[in-house]
Amino acid sequence: MEKGYNILRKISTEEVKGFMRAKAVSKKKRYKIKKEVFDRLNAEVYGTFLLFVFLFLVFSVSTDKVGIVGDFVKKTLLGCFGAGVFLIFAFMLYVSLDSILRRARVFDKRDIIVFTYILLIFMIFTTFMQANIKSSGSFIKVLKDAYFDGLNFKGFGVFGWAITYPFVSLFGFTGTLIICFSTLIIMSMIVFSFSIRDFLKQRKLKNNQQNEKRVEKTEENIKIKSNGFYNFNSDADIEEEKKSEEVIVNIPEKSKKSNKVVAKKQTLQSSSQYLYPPIDYLKKQNDNLQVSRKDVNENIRKLEETLKNFGIEAQVTEVNVGPTITRYELQPGQGVKVSRIVNLSDDIALALAAPSVRIEAPIPNKSAIGIEIPNREPKPVYIRELIESPDFYTLQYKIPFAIGKDVAGSPVIADITKMPHLLIAGATGSGKSVCINSLIISILYRCIPDEVKLILIDPKVVELSLYNGIPHLLIPVVTDAKKAANALAWAVGEMTNRYKLFAQAGVRDVIGYNKWCDENGQEKLPYIVIIIDELADLMMVSPAEVEDSICRLAQMARAAGMHLVVATQRPSVDVITGLIKANIPSRIAFAVSSQVDSRTILDQAGAEKLLGRGDMLYLPIGLAKPLRVQGAYVSESEVEKVVEFLKQNSNIEYNQEVIEEINSKVLDVKDDKADELLIKAIQLVVEAQNVSTSFLQRKLRIGYSRAARLIDQMEERGIISKMDSTGKRQVLITKEQFDEMLMNME
Repeated sequence: MEKGYNILRKISTEEVKGFMRAKAVSKKKRYKIKKEVFDRLNAEVYGTFLLFVFLFLVFSVSTDKVGIVGDFVKKTLLGCFGAGVFLIFAFMLYVSLDSILRRARVFDKRDIIVFTYILLIFMIFTTFMQANIKSSGSFIKVLKDAYFDGLNFKGFGVFGWAITYPFVSLFGFTGTLIICFSTLIIMSMIVFSFSIRDFLKQRKLKNNQQNEKRVEKTEENIKIKSNGFYNFNSDADIEEEKKSEEVIVNIPEKSKKSNKVVAKKQTLQSSSQYLYPPIDYLKKQNDNLQVSRKDVNENIRKLEETLKNFGIEAQVTEVNVGPTITRYELQPGQGVKVSRIVNLSDDIALALAAPSVRIEAPIPNKSAIGIEIPNREPKPVYIRELIESPDFYTLQYKIPFAIGKDVAGSPVIADITKMPHLLIAGATGSGKSVCINSLIISILYRCIPDEVKLILIDPKVVELSLYNGIPHLLIPVVTDAKKAANALAWAVGEMTNRYKLFAQAGVRDVIGYNKWCDENGQEKLPYIVIIIDELADLMMVSPAEVEDSICRLAQMARAAGMHLVVATQRPSVDVITGLIKANIPSRIAFAVSSQVDSRTILDQAGAEKLLGRGDMLYLPIGLAKPLRVQGAYVSESEVEKVVEFLKQNSNIEYNQEVIEEINSKVLDVKDDKADELLIKAIQLVVEAQNVSTSFLQRKLRIGYSRAARLIDQMEERGIISKMDSTGKRQVLITKEQFDEMLMNME
């Protein structure tokens, strides 16, 4: 009994002692928590107070609205520390925010010494670089000058000069620089605990690890995935292990202007008297291409699931994000026909909620199928970004053309001399006129007038007329359809004359002839680019003459340095005839309404899937499949600024011989076959804007036969059109044009 009592007493004593120990521990813990809360509160109060002091000092230095005290503080701080007050402000802001947001900042001796040394070094270096320190003169005078320099934010004020002056006096400028840089490097190594030896070791170790990973990846790529046999040593069947490869997502970043571009442009500028337009006239790209990786991954999942639902095994291997569309490169499984995926374009568009999907099968030079899906927020491509790219100023481009950006966001720049002729077609509002403006602006920013001359033909009158007055024009912009046919006829004659000059010089093309001119002191021949904005209007007026001229130029004009750019909004076979299309190898197709129009332009489908607003298919010579490109955009206001600059800084020199030759062919009534009443008949027709045989009979009091002959002669000279299906004719010239013709005759 007594023994049991002793055991219970012993247990009770131990429990009491344990309880007392636990109570002491909990009391210490509570005291520790209270101390942490108190320290935290002190830190926040200290940080808040320091933040208010920081704001007061900043407003005192930067403004004059803090009263007499603020003015005194401003003069004292700037006079003593100069520009160094900003370093002090930055340190105060860091300490205050660190105390408020995180914890109380505790500085040991090492931190204070390091900060002091760095502050002193910055003072010495900044004062030495910004102020013209002279070792001559009294020390008091130097400090006085330092005070006033500090008020103007020069150097680090009196304190900086007091430290710098002895250094410069004792060690000179070079010695002071050496001390500044060496001390700064040493202090930086102390602050960041940086060791040069450890850095070199880590660098070497990282390179070795990368080499090992590269070797392992190569071995995995060449390893056979499955041998087709089961492992009979095991009871369970072993399935093939599928490793999901990481999809490569290429999102282009904003391109930076290279210094080489500026150097090349300055070289071009100094080599001629032509004053290039400033690049600031063109709009700058402000926004980067923003595409969510989450959306890309979601589209990858939907695309693979959609194909899997139709029994097609395929995997997305790479994604290229462009300005307008995103291309998903699809790797089909073994035994999957490409045609099965191509036929599912509508189902893929439905699954991805896309307006349209274009499938490129296969991608050239890749064993993959491209699924092109429109972006939710397409970004325009401004021509300035292309002109500032290094490729635009490369010497291999004689006449560069900034076309736009491809599906990967890379600039697409072509050379007109390599095309050598270009056909541009698409529906109304799809981007043809903007594309032509981009071509002309590219020439104005890269080529001088002595190297390239332009002949602009604009039957629509309103598209290219604003270019009148630029120095690159050989003749004023041609807006009359009959004059346009005559301008093309003149170009054919010029081409023939150039070939005669080549034969006399013993050369084969314009490049060889210009070299021969340099050696013999002769005048060089410029390149001539003929741009037709609407071919359909010309084909309605003079289809035979226009087609013959275009075909002859397209067949022979490349070596003569003459190049055609033909645009139309009606891609039908009666406008783009077989002869024209056969002789113009490079094509650009914008959005069209039907697959038939796409085949008329490109000889293949695809343009009917385009989105419009500059979205194009570019098929250069020598390429089997077209490239999807977002065309460069240049606004009308930008064009007006560039043209106005060139008008003010260049002399306008049209070729009067060419103008007279073109105008003389429009109205030639001095031949023996012309009726003596022809001029009177033309005047009546132009004033009335109406023509018929009975009208001429009544007005001129002549018979039917003579009136019919007058109508035939006016039709031959392009005054009136041919008879349409209703038996009516159109008057093709205005009264002003007729008066101008009469003046040229006289």
